[in-house]
Amino acid sequence: MSLPALDLGGVVRGLVHDAGERLAADAVALWLSGADGSELVLAGAVGFLHPATLAQLAHRPAARVADWLGAPRLPAALTLAPRETSGDRAWLVAEEIHSLIAVPIPGAERSFGILAAFRRRRPFPTGSLERAAGMMSAAAPALHATRHFEEQRQRAERAETLLDVAHVLLGAHDLAGAIDDVARRTARALGATQCRVRLSPSARPAERGETSTGALVVPVSDGDSMLGTLTLEGAPPAGWTPEAVELARAVGAEIGRAAEPTRRGRPNAEAAPPELVQREALRALADLASGAAHHLNNLLTIVVGRVQLVLRSTDDERVRRSLAIVEQAAKDGADIVRRLQHFARARPVRQSRPLSIDDVVTEALALAQARSPRTPLTKIDVDTRLGHVPAIAGDADALREAFGHILANAMGAMPRGGRLRVETRALDSAISVAITDSGAGMSESVRLRAPEPFFTTKGEKATGLGLSVAFGVVRSHGGEIVIRSAEGTGTTVTVRLPRG
Repeated sequence: MSLPALDLGGVVRGLVHDAGERLAADAVALWLSGADGSELVLAGAVGFLHPATLAQLAHRPAARVADWLGAPRLPAALTLAPRETSGDRAWLVAEEIHSLIAVPIPGAERSFGILAAFRRRRPFPTGSLERAAGMMSAAAPALHATRHFEEQRQRAERAETLLDVAHVLLGAHDLAGAIDDVARRTARALGATQCRVRLSPSARPAERGETSTGALVVPVSDGDSMLGTLTLEGAPPAGWTPEAVELARAVGAEIGRAAEPTRRGRPNAEAAPPELVQREALRALADLASGAAHHLNNLLTIVVGRVQLVLRSTDDERVRRSLAIVEQAAKDGADIVRRLQHFARARPVRQSRPLSIDDVVTEALALAQARSPRTPLTKIDVDTRLGHVPAIAGDADALREAFGHILANAMGAMPRGGRLRVETRALDSAISVAITDSGAGMSESVRLRAPEPFFTTKGEKATGLGLSVAFGVVRSHGGEIVIRSAEGTGTTVTVRLPRG
């Protein structure tokens, strides 16, 4: 059996179909435990006759398996009688089920799901239960690791949604339009059919955060006072998970912070210059990124650790191949988290020592040139003007990485070749490094968003973290980065660092 790695849905579908074939079952279902272990959520199913059955089995209490499945304990092999299929088990009659086998999905400390196979009009042969249990023992490590990876991916998507929300609200000239935009983004991120924001101090969310109609209602607050409510309608199939409620509350808090100055009659972003809006947006994004990086780092540590333990304990090559891909993806994710921490200033300067910024820039330029593709059509003429500036105190490796990202962006802006100028100068209390390219330049909106993590104009293969890392490294050294650009005139990125 070959399982699609890193895709939880694909892994589950593969398991369900494989179990159906190997057990000669008419229907198969697989449930995974919810966040707190009290609920089993249907993750995949095949072979059922009625859509109503899947709706009924979508969420089942983990402590009452016997009530709805008929198995008093697991693993179990049962042949059903009519008297055993009433009440919560009536769906077995509707599906014409004659016999079933059910086995737990083993975890490190407790089972985290159930696989059940069903036959109509005939029993399962001897040995089917042991075969099903063996399948789950072999597949559980990959399923467990992939589920962790899926949870990490969802956390990353929620963090990116919050970053987008912060940018939309902080740079808004039209608060009402920005809130409508945020509502659409929030509904899309949480799988709701609609999101409505009502700004009114008299509006109150339900005590437990959810109304009787299944809508999720959370407060819009500036931290001190109630400003309104955010309502999500049309719950997704998995319902309102704790993570969804947490994200909705965070969005409500962001809307509250944006709406509070207007409510009190104070000026908002409309009166602020773009550079000020950008600085405030980056500060908010850094705070959000710091929290997101912390959670992602914890998850990735668990994923890598568990995968490595399982790799040492199994000789099954199919499992080892799947886990190796999961491990590599988790390590790639850890590298993204490291760069996100740089942006969020979560990592301080590791080794602050006297260093020559001329040497650091020269080394970064040599590395960038070595990595840049060279053809007659992409020739870049480099003009280096080193001012033999005074030494500064800093981390040479981090600064080399920061300048490397800036130089890579500059070279990438000239796909058909051009001119690159790198100049260092000594100022009164600082030194400056100006990197100028003759590329196509940036529009004002792109220039203002360029430092944001995950923002990129280079397509899906780019992470959008290069310039964000540079901003974080320079900020951690007490410096600043200024971008000057216009469409058709090229770009100049100036890094200013204090003398040390």
